[in-house]
Amino acid sequence: QLVKGGIQGSACQNDRKRNVSHARKSSRMHITSPVDFSLPFIPESLTSLAHTPVYATLRSEEKLAYNQAYALYVNEQTAYLELNMTDFMVAIANLQEARPLRCDLLRLVLEEERHAAGFLSLNRRLRPDLYAQTDSVFVRLEPFVSRWTARLLRAPKLFPFPIWMILLVEERSLFH
Repeated sequence: QLVKGGIQGSACQNDRKRNVSHARKSSRMHITSPVDFSLPFIPESLTSLAHTPVYATLRSEEKLAYNQAYALYVNEQTAYLELNMTDFMVAIANLQEARPLRCDLLRLVLEEERHAAGFLSLNRRLRPDLYAQTDSVFVRLEPFVSRWTARLLRAPKLFPFPIWMILLVEERSLFH
């Protein structure tokens, strides 16, 4: 997905055009080893159900299937947040007068797009049967919610909350 709206005044437009091709290429995963489906995809402690009494009642194969599905969900959620936060970062960049700050924000947008593409690519690699036609099996929003969210993210002066979400998600990812 490319950033919607772009950077006003095209101060960084050439920088972005130069980097888009690189961003797409570098987001491709080049893993050739087979996936070992006998192993969990993420640490058990990161799954929600593992912290409930019912989890102890599950058979080991049910825990493994849940773990792997939950990992796919986490990848989808992360990609969704990173792709949607790019609209917010572009809106912030459009408010900046200084070209270096605008270009730094644009580089951050490209980095987030690259991360999201990597998570989605990993899901396609792990479960091509589920992700052949879609990037989202678990994270689905009603069209109204998607439109509302998109509008909210394009108005950083009115709704600064997303910047805190970005920081929260980034900080959490450092510890796992």
